[in-house]
Amino acid sequence: MNHWEILYHSRTHSVSDAISRIRPNQNIFLSGYCNEPQTLVEELVNQKERLKGSALYINVAGSPLLYEVPYFQIRTFLSTSGLKNVMEKGNCD
Repeated sequence: MNHWEILYHSRTHSVSDAISRIRPNQNIFLSGYCNEPQTLVEELVNQKERLKGSALYINVAGSPLLYEVPYFQIRTFLSTSGLKNVMEKGNCD
């Protein structure tokens, strides 16, 4: 193995490990539109109890909106009808 390959592999992490590095109540920015990293979002939802109170900054266009309320506070730059219930409950700005 080349030096760069060894270095690369030493810096890679599982999705679960990557999300476990986020602390509760931190702000999390998700790439917008169709670039939203679905594997990472699924793991955020899996770890929702631990991350309760964290704010998700999102652009929802093209997102399947897997985020669960009331675990995350949604902060969005664009709104869609998919966020209507979240907004009515006061969990979205």
